[in-house]
Amino acid sequence: MSRCLLVFGVFVCLMVFGARGAWACDCSTGSCLGCACGCGGFGSPGSGGSAAMGSSFASRGMTLESRIPIATLAGTTGQVGSAIWGWVDPLTSREYALYGISNGTAFVDVTAPTAPVYLGLMPTNTGSTPWRELQTYGNHLYVVSDGNGAHGMQIFDLTRLRGVSTSQSWIPNTTYNGVTSVHTITINEDTGYAYLNGSNQAQHVVNLANPLSPTAVTNYTAVPGGYVHDSLSVVYNGPDAAHVGKEIVLNSAGGSGLEIVNFTTHTAPIRLSAANYPNIGYTHQGWLTEDQRFFIVNDEFDEWNLPSGPQNTRTHLWDLIDLDTPAYLGYYQHPSIAIDHNLFIKGNLLFESNYTVGLRVFDLSALWTTNFAALPLRLDGTRNLQSVLFEEAFFDTYNQDDAAPERSFNGQWGNYPFLPSGTILAADRNNGLFVLAFSSAPEPSSVLILLLGGLGGMALWRRRR
Repeated sequence: MSRCLLVFGVFVCLMVFGARGAWACDCSTGSCLGCACGCGGFGSPGSGGSAAMGSSFASRGMTLESRIPIATLAGTTGQVGSAIWGWVDPLTSREYALYGISNGTAFVDVTAPTAPVYLGLMPTNTGSTPWRELQTYGNHLYVVSDGNGAHGMQIFDLTRLRGVSTSQSWIPNTTYNGVTSVHTITINEDTGYAYLNGSNQAQHVVNLANPLSPTAVTNYTAVPGGYVHDSLSVVYNGPDAAHVGKEIVLNSAGGSGLEIVNFTTHTAPIRLSAANYPNIGYTHQGWLTEDQRFFIVNDEFDEWNLPSGPQNTRTHLWDLIDLDTPAYLGYYQHPSIAIDHNLFIKGNLLFESNYTVGLRVFDLSALWTTNFAALPLRLDGTRNLQSVLFEEAFFDTYNQDDAAPERSFNGQWGNYPFLPSGTILAADRNNGLFVLAFSSAPEPSSVLILLLGGLGGMALWRRRR
């Protein structure tokens, strides 16, 4: 909600989310970036930016530094975007966006976020497909594709981009053909193992000790149904002392829910636990908080596939204080009907890509101070997390449905918030690569001081009249 107060002739708008999360903006200047009160609530592109079809993108607390349309990235029309990742050259510190598109993988230098440089496309090994996923290990990029014939896993040495400043056509250094079709890829950069999820070989595990020549290790099929949609692999350093130092993989297993596996011995993985939650649709993907205590999950089907009928977006929360007995804590229900897709956590911020409403950024600080047992229950018996997650900012990259909101697979596929500069990358299937940044805004305490000072001044003025 918002509160707009007249302080010394200037409208100052206080945005309130739960008990915190505030920004101020000066509505008298016509600049509404970071504000959703009387003068609008639509962010303007920064220098070098552009807007789809000549219209603005709804935002709060974020700025559009630049955008590159899908047609430019793909080199042709009729293509769509998918996964996004980032890479920093360790020698030059230049930052790059690596963007999966239906006909290949695009490379963009985003070191200057308002003036990105398109470096060209590495074409697909086979045909076009809406599913292309990628991740990095050191200076190498690994690209997989689903529903696309015998594509295999492309491997590209990213140092080839060093010193390049113009667009060109690229080919992979090599292709790993131990699999043909793969839905998603997870790489543990600490151990050098990659997990090829949803492949024609189940969850296919490879060793990347030789980055250009991966070796097959095992095919994991213990999850009911044998299908892992996505996963997250960490060297565990969380609250469960019994598993510290082990390589733990959290599998998002579709309709089977969450599965936790000990992959320390890669040839003989041990399933620690499996669990789901009420009204599960399709556990799609998730990420751990940095202390590895909580696991936050998006469910791709629960917006429209529940017995009670279509629902708003839900973000689900697990407590992993005991990896052998994960505890489901409940869900946060968004005000939108969008389908949620991919999310990531950096510090205490959750970056969630929800197709038709774009990037949503939540403050997670309340996770560590909330008494979950005391939270109210919903009618379905789950805990209500509305007081736990606070939306701090957003940028809606899909403006085609602003007049009539869609529940569809159009819009933002994913994001990458981990570049050292703080630049945020967002991949919209329809509208291309978005290079974003947080807008400069006072901390909540500064806003409070401003408001209290302004109100005090108004009171003093009234007494002296």
